[in-house]
Amino acid sequence: MSKNCCILFKDEITAVRLVSEYIKNDLNISVIIVNKKKVLHTYFKKLGIEILYLKSMNEGKVLSFLKKNKINFLTVNIENIISKKFFSEFKGKIFGVHGGILPKFRGKNSIHWMAAFGLKKLGSTLFLLSEKIDKGKIIKIKYLKTKTPTSLKELAFLLHYKTRLPLYSMVIEIIKKNKINKFKYKNKGKYFYPMNKAFVSLVDKYLKK
Repeated sequence: MSKNCCILFKDEITAVRLVSEYIKNDLNISVIIVNKKKVLHTYFKKLGIEILYLKSMNEGKVLSFLKKNKINFLTVNIENIISKKFFSEFKGKIFGVHGGILPKFRGKNSIHWMAAFGLKKLGSTLFLLSEKIDKGKIIKIKYLKTKTPTSLKELAFLLHYKTRLPLYSMVIEIIKKNKINKFKYKNKGKYFYPMNKAFVSLVDKYLKK
């Protein structure tokens, strides 16, 4: 089976880093960026990569692009909730990385909530996306191995570079080997809603102590 992959991201910089890794591993790669900017458009074109820029998530255009390029594996980093129709097309083939520990911290601002609960073990989660938000099969949790950050900004930075990026890279190995090891957790976790600004400020002060 051919392994045609696509990165559906809101962030060009992270996408570029991953594209180079896909190319090194001889995987066919296409890119979709949900962002108004086209800063790295020329770079992608020079690599001969099919790329689609969208100002906002448009599932019709995305599905047409994926079918045109015969995509069978998708890695996403967007804030939009994906429809059932989209999942039916790529069931068990959509990878995502959640910036928090699943299943305990589902939903938005998971970094803030992990800090608010004073967790000693902070990390990110690689999982298969499903129709239910952050409830897909967990593949791997990568924990942050460093001293306790002194601000939410530092924590977000460290989690991105030390845990999220390595997990995105792990997707490449999974696709090449066509093997997914799924974790089993008894803890169902909770869905956390966005944290209000006043509480965010309190958490940030707590980290600085």
